[in-house]
Amino acid sequence: MSERNWVSQKQGDEINVVWTEAGQSIEGFYVKKSENCGTKQDSNIFSLKTEKGESLSFWGTKVLDDQMEKVDFGSYVKIDYLGKLKAKTGGMSYHAFEVFVDASTAGVTQAVSTQAPATTKAADNPVASKQAPKAAAVSDDPFGDEEDIF
Repeated sequence: MSERNWVSQKQGDEINVVWTEAGQSIEGFYVKKSENCGTKQDSNIFSLKTEKGESLSFWGTKVLDDQMEKVDFGSYVKIDYLGKLKAKTGGMSYHAFEVFVDASTAGVTQAVSTQAPATTKAADNPVASKQAPKAAAVSDDPFGDEEDIF
Protein backbone atom coordinates (compact mmCIF):
# COMPACT_ATOMS: atom_id res chain seq x y z
CA MET A 1 0.00 0.00 0.00
CA SER A 2 1.37 3.45 -0.92
CA GLU A 3 1.97 6.17 1.66
CA ARG A 4 -0.84 8.75 1.94
CA ASN A 5 -0.24 12.49 1.66
CA TRP A 6 -2.93 13.89 3.98
CA VAL A 7 -3.71 17.60 3.74
CA SER A 8 -5.97 19.25 6.32
CA GLN A 9 -9.11 20.86 4.94
CA LYS A 10 -9.62 22.91 8.10
CA GLN A 11 -9.38 26.56 7.09
CA GLY A 12 -6.46 28.46 8.62
CA ASP A 13 -4.23 25.46 9.38
CA GLU A 14 -2.08 26.18 6.35
CA ILE A 15 -1.08 29.74 7.35
CA ASN A 16 2.63 29.72 8.18
CA VAL A 17 3.82 33.20 7.20
CA VAL A 18 2.93 36.17 9.40
CA TRP A 19 4.19 39.62 8.43
CA THR A 20 5.64 41.21 11.58
CA GLU A 21 8.80 43.15 10.67
CA ALA A 22 9.73 45.41 7.76
CA GLY A 23 12.34 43.66 5.65
CA GLN A 24 10.73 40.21 5.74
CA SER A 25 10.93 38.50 2.37
CA ILE A 26 9.67 35.21 0.94
CA GLU A 27 9.92 33.66 -2.49
CA GLY A 28 8.58 30.68 -4.37
CA PHE A 29 6.28 29.49 -7.14
CA TYR A 30 2.76 30.93 -6.91
CA VAL A 31 0.58 27.81 -6.68
CA LYS A 32 -2.74 28.67 -5.05
CA LYS A 33 -5.17 31.43 -4.13
CA SER A 34 -8.08 30.69 -1.81
CA GLU A 35 -10.84 33.30 -1.84
CA ASN A 36 -13.64 34.19 0.59
CA CYS A 37 -11.63 33.08 3.62
CA GLY A 38 -11.78 34.24 7.21
CA THR A 39 -14.65 34.86 9.57
CA LYS A 40 -16.11 37.55 7.30
CA GLN A 41 -15.47 35.49 4.16
CA ASP A 42 -13.78 38.52 2.55
CA SER A 43 -10.07 37.65 2.61
CA ASN A 44 -7.66 35.77 0.38
CA ILE A 45 -5.00 33.22 1.30
CA PHE A 46 -2.05 32.93 -1.07
CA SER A 47 0.31 29.93 -1.30
CA LEU A 48 3.82 29.63 -2.66
CA LYS A 49 6.00 26.54 -3.05
CA THR A 50 9.72 27.12 -2.52
CA GLU A 51 12.40 25.51 -4.67
CA LYS A 52 13.03 23.12 -1.74
CA GLY A 53 9.34 22.08 -1.73
CA GLU A 54 8.26 23.97 1.40
CA SER A 55 4.74 25.43 1.32
CA LEU A 56 4.36 29.07 2.33
CA SER A 57 0.83 30.39 2.92
CA PHE A 58 -0.23 33.82 4.07
CA TRP A 59 -3.22 36.13 4.37
CA GLY A 60 -3.74 38.75 1.71
CA THR A 61 -4.30 42.44 2.34
CA LYS A 62 -5.75 45.06 -0.02
CA VAL A 63 -2.24 46.08 -1.10
CA LEU A 64 -1.01 42.49 -1.49
CA ASP A 65 -4.24 41.33 -3.21
CA ASP A 66 -3.93 44.11 -5.81
CA GLN A 67 -0.32 43.18 -6.64
CA MET A 68 -0.89 39.41 -6.67
CA GLU A 69 -3.86 39.90 -9.06
CA LYS A 70 -1.26 40.72 -11.75
CA VAL A 71 0.77 37.53 -11.17
CA ASP A 72 0.19 34.34 -13.20
CA PHE A 73 -0.03 31.03 -11.36
CA GLY A 74 3.25 29.13 -11.70
CA SER A 75 5.35 32.30 -11.73
CA TYR A 76 8.30 32.49 -9.37
CA VAL A 77 7.68 35.47 -7.09
CA LYS A 78 9.47 37.36 -4.35
CA ILE A 79 7.39 39.28 -1.81
CA ASP A 80 9.00 41.96 0.34
CA TYR A 81 7.16 43.31 3.38
CA LEU A 82 7.95 47.02 3.65
CA GLY A 83 6.28 47.46 7.02
CA LYS A 84 3.38 49.47 8.31
CA LEU A 85 3.19 52.85 6.58
CA LYS A 86 0.97 55.89 7.02
CA ALA A 87 -1.18 56.89 4.03
CA LYS A 88 -0.34 60.26 2.47
CA THR A 89 -3.98 61.31 2.78
CA GLY A 90 -6.40 60.43 5.54
CA GLY A 91 -3.73 59.47 8.07
CA MET A 92 -4.68 55.77 8.13
CA SER A 93 -1.94 53.17 8.30
CA TYR A 94 -1.55 50.18 6.00
CA HIS A 95 0.80 47.25 5.46
CA ALA A 96 2.99 47.82 2.40
CA PHE A 97 4.38 45.11 0.13
CA GLU A 98 6.36 44.89 -3.07
CA VAL A 99 5.85 41.84 -5.30
CA PHE A 100 8.47 40.86 -7.89
CA VAL A 101 8.05 38.26 -10.65
CA ASP A 102 10.85 36.30 -12.33
CA ALA A 103 9.96 37.06 -15.95
CA SER A 104 11.47 33.77 -17.12
CA THR A 105 8.81 31.85 -15.14
CA ALA A 106 5.73 34.02 -15.67
CA GLY A 107 2.77 31.81 -16.57
CA VAL A 108 4.84 28.61 -16.81
CA THR A 109 2.33 26.42 -14.94
CA GLN A 110 -1.39 26.62 -14.34
CA ALA A 111 -2.86 26.38 -10.84
CA VAL A 112 -6.37 26.92 -9.56
CA SER A 113 -7.94 29.93 -7.86
CA THR A 114 -10.26 28.40 -5.29
CA GLN A 115 -12.86 29.33 -2.76
CA ALA A 116 -11.85 28.18 0.72
CA PRO A 117 -11.50 25.59 1.97
CA ALA A 118 -9.68 23.96 -0.93
CA THR A 119 -6.36 22.47 -1.96
CA THR A 120 -4.37 22.22 -5.15
CA LYS A 121 -3.65 18.59 -5.95
CA ALA A 122 -0.06 17.72 -6.70
CA ALA A 123 -1.14 15.91 -9.87
CA ASP A 124 -2.65 19.17 -11.17
CA ASN A 125 0.47 21.23 -10.54
CA PRO A 126 4.05 19.95 -10.78
CA VAL A 127 5.43 22.52 -8.32
CA ALA A 128 2.97 21.33 -5.66
CA SER A 129 4.33 17.77 -5.62
CA LYS A 130 5.85 17.62 -2.12
CA GLN A 131 4.03 17.27 1.16
CA ALA A 132 3.33 20.59 2.88
CA PRO A 133 4.40 20.96 6.51
CA LYS A 134 1.54 21.45 8.96
CA ALA A 135 1.53 24.89 10.58
CA ALA A 136 -0.32 26.04 13.67
CA ALA A 137 -3.64 27.80 13.19
CA VAL A 138 -3.63 31.58 13.57
CA SER A 139 -6.25 34.31 13.68
CA ASP A 140 -7.76 36.01 10.62
CA ASP A 141 -5.67 39.11 11.39
CA PRO A 142 -2.17 38.49 9.96
CA PHE A 143 -0.67 41.37 11.93
CA GLY A 144 -2.53 41.24 15.26
CA ASP A 145 -3.67 44.84 14.94
CA GLU A 146 -7.28 44.82 13.83
CA GLU A 147 -7.52 48.64 13.69
CA ASP A 148 -6.19 48.75 10.09
CA ILE A 149 -8.55 49.31 7.20
CA PHE A 150 -6.37 47.51 4.64
